[in-house]
Amino acid sequence: MQVNIHINDNIVDELYLLYNSDDINYIFNQILSEKLIKNNTKIKDFFGKVEFFEDYDYKALRHRNDSIG
Repeated sequence: MQVNIHINDNIVDELYLLYNSDDINYIFNQILSEKLIKNNTKIKDFFGKVEFFEDYDYKALRHRNDSIG
């Protein structure tokens, strides 16, 4: 997918140094991949940590809203 963006030249120069590359497409693909991995990791941290009451019935709560509206 092609996207046109305007970025400050100083930021681009720092990115070149940081990623040790002068290929801006490579750099942005790396940045986006790193961001996606970071976000997925945050979500995975919640698995097994959310506790529900044993009598919690999400299906009953759905039908409760039908009678209100």
